[in-house]
Amino acid sequence: SIQRSPDIHIFESLINVSEIDELVLGGDCVGKDQKAAKSKLSLNSTDYLACPSRDGCTLTAAIQPKVGQKENKDLAIVAIRVLVGTMPDLIPSEVAIVGSGRSIKLKRNVKRWYDFPLTDEEILMVARNGFVSIWISSCHDGNSPVIDCVEVYARTRE
Repeated sequence: SIQRSPDIHIFESLINVSEIDELVLGGDCVGKDQKAAKSKLSLNSTDYLACPSRDGCTLTAAIQPKVGQKENKDLAIVAIRVLVGTMPDLIPSEVAIVGSGRSIKLKRNVKRWYDFPLTDEEILMVARNGFVSIWISSCHDGNSPVIDCVEVYARTRE
């Protein structure tokens, strides 16, 4: 199979759904207060989300149906961006898309965004499951990792 290089302009053509009410976050790093976690992971926040375990954690994102609809027919999650590095010694060593196993190794002590444009197979998996799930590994030195911001991008369903 041919490996396509990701389109570096992909985010410009997508809809940032990170702040919409229908976006729901979950996973063991969110805890019981989804709204507080979503607020912490907002680009407009100086707060961060710490994984509850030194072993890392998972974060899920789903677009709930609008009121009166049985399912979300409008938008499909197609990309995720993760910002780390406000606390340089608490950067996870790796972030992966759960299900496909595709991962990105994160650099130590570097504050930056990591982009995950989903593959066609991952987009289908998200549509089937109703959510995307990312795994955040432990830090390079084994501490509990910290995530500064997560942005979720979608496009209208064809």
